[in-house]
Amino acid sequence: MKNKLLQLISIALIVFFIAAFGPIGGGPMGPVPPSDLAYNAVTWNNSFLAPTQNAVRDQFVAVAAAFQTDDFVTTGAITGAIGIISPGAAIDLSAAQSYGYTVIMSTAGDVELADVCDTATGANALIFVRDVGETVSIAVNAAEDTIIFPGLALGADDELDSAGNAGDFVALVCMEANTWYAIGYSGAWTDGGPAD
Repeated sequence: MKNKLLQLISIALIVFFIAAFGPIGGGPMGPVPPSDLAYNAVTWNNSFLAPTQNAVRDQFVAVAAAFQTDDFVTTGAITGAIGIISPGAAIDLSAAQSYGYTVIMSTAGDVELADVCDTATGANALIFVRDVGETVSIAVNAAEDTIIFPGLALGADDELDSAGNAGDFVALVCMEANTWYAIGYSGAWTDGGPAD
C-alpha cells in the first residue's frame, strides 16, 4: 500500500511538472508563441524563445538608424567610386547630385548648384571642363548663395565662368551657410556677374 501511494505521488509530481513547465518555450496552457520584442544580440533576456521575423527586422531597423546618425571611426581604408555626371548640356544639379559627384562638361553651358547650402551642409561638386572651347558657367540656385573664389569678389547670386580651356576644373564645398568655397581649381576663372 505504501509503495502504491509513493508511485501515485511520483506520477502526480511528474504530471504537475510537465504541465507547469512543459518543454522549453511552453507553459501550463501549452506552447508560448515566439516573442515579438526587438531582438537584442548583446544581452540575454532569459528566454529560450526564438525571436519572430518582426523582432529581428526591428533590430535591423534600429541598427541602421543608429548607423546613419552615429560617427563612424575606422583605422582601415574605406574605398568607393564617386558619381560621374556627363550631361552633354547645361544642368541643374539635384540635391542628391550635390554630394560626391563630378560633373564632366563636354559642351559649353551652365552648371547650376542645388539649393542645399542653407547651413554648412558639406554639399560639394567638382566641375570639370573636358575639351577646349567649352565655356562653363557655375551658378547658384539660391539668390542668397555666394561662391568664394581666390582673387575674386563674387557677390551673392554671381556666377563663376571658366576660360573654356580643356582641363579647367573647380571643386566647390558648402562650408558655411549660403557660402560655397572653391577648395581647388585649375585654369582661369572669372566673375561672370549675376547668374543668367
